[in-house]
This record gives sequence, C-alpha cells and structure tokens, in this order.
Amino acid sequence: MGFFKTWKTVILDPKVFFSKLPNKMGLREPSIFYLKLQTISWLLVAIVMGFWLIPSGGFSLVSSLFGGVGILVGLLLGILTVVVMIFLSWGMMFVGAGVIHLFVRAFGGIKEYKETFKAMAYGSAPGVLSSIPLLGWLASIYSVILQVIGLSERQKLSLARSVAAVLVPTVLFGAIFLGLAILFFGWISKSFPM
Repeated sequence: MGFFKTWKTVILDPKVFFSKLPNKMGLREPSIFYLKLQTISWLLVAIVMGFWLIPSGGFSLVSSLFGGVGILVGLLLGILTVVVMIFLSWGMMFVGAGVIHLFVRAFGGIKEYKETFKAMAYGSAPGVLSSIPLLGWLASIYSVILQVIGLSERQKLSLARSVAAVLVPTVLFGAIFLGLAILFFGWISKSFPM
C-alpha cells in the first residue's frame, strides 16, 4: 500500500487497518511511514512560519547578520532545522513507544515492542494536520484515539486497558513536567525579583 492509501485507511478504518497489519512486519515500514508523516508535517510548519516571518520582517535579523546572503542563510538554517526535527521526532517515537510499552505490559499486553511501535507510529497519522490552527488540537486527540485502537488490536488488550496504557504515562509525565515548571518558575521569581 502506498503512503496516501495507508494514511487514508488508518484515518478512516483504523480497526481494520491495525487488525490486518502483518505480524512479521518489523520496525522498518512503520518507521518509513512515520518519517514521511513528519516530513510533510514539518514542511507545513515551515510554510506557515514562512508566511508569518516574511511579512513581519523576521528575516531582517538574519539579513543584517549575514548581509545580502541573509535570506539564503535563513533558508538553509530553516531546512537544517526541519531535517533535525524530523529525525529528532523519529527518535522520540522510539522512546515514547518504549514508555507506552512498559505500561502496555503493566496492563496485560504480551506482544513485543514492535507491535506497540506500529500502533504508535501509524496512529500518528493525523499529526500531518498539526500545524493548522484548531485542526491541530483535533488531530492530536484523534491520534490518541487511533493509538488506543492500534494498541487494542496489536496487543490484544481491551479498549479500557489500551486507554490506560496511553493516558497513565501521559498524565504522569504531564504532572512531572508541570511540577518541574512550577519549581523552575518559582526559583526564577525568587532569584530575580521584579
């Protein structure tokens, strides 16, 4: 199946899509799909940022630093940033799927890590729309729903256990991050009083 057909099937018929994924499939195919998703998503972000930077004079700082080649330097820096973000996102997918897999195991999943990775990578399909205002939030919510469906199918978990495997680490790490942010800003406000 090609990229767009795969994307459409994941979005419109996730239960069938995840149930028909071959058990012998490794990490290569979902990784390629995820990298293509990230490429499209980051290019859309770059386009949106370009529409914002050009009228606001955002390239003037780069132009003043690098003279006449400033826009070219800014463009090259933008491309380099996009490439780095694509591969950083891919690496974080491996780590995130690993964390989710620990909770999948805790909630009764018995299949291998690669099954969790497949659910997380293909379930990220709506992420292509993340740079579009309002649709980005809806895409994020739908991604979580797709990942839950994927985990349920690939790990043979009930929907409730799949929801728990996704939401418990999300809430846990969100609470830790929020706590650290509060401590950091508390420290900043004490260290640098207004």
